[in-house]
Amino acid sequence: MPPSCLPLLFGSQNLRYKRLNDTQHWTIAAKNALAAGQTITVNPTGQSMTGLIASGETVTLNPCDTSQLTINDIVLVQIQGRRYTHIVLHMVKAIEDGKFLIGANNGRIDGWVYPNDIFGQAILV
Repeated sequence: MPPSCLPLLFGSQNLRYKRLNDTQHWTIAAKNALAAGQTITVNPTGQSMTGLIASGETVTLNPCDTSQLTINDIVLVQIQGRRYTHIVLHMVKAIEDGKFLIGANNGRIDGWVYPNDIFGQAILV
């Protein structure tokens, strides 16, 4: 793990810590840590990025300058789902007029997002 990389943890006042990856809400803490300028590690679960990221694999994320993103970069991004808005670790599929087309490695396209919807960029898988 790079020296500047902080494992993303949360805990109660009694300092009993648990990895954020054990809960479905790790994305909120990841968003906040990245906004604070921290480099973090997460272990996302799911099949949408199979082939690039295995379910539970460790991923290191940096805060990112969206003007430097390119197609196929992996980002932590907020997307609008059919029922609710959620945060996922998916890929930049296209860039046009200052917006980013986000999708998964399994072929699913999530839609267009703005730079402020992107919280971090994967730098190590």
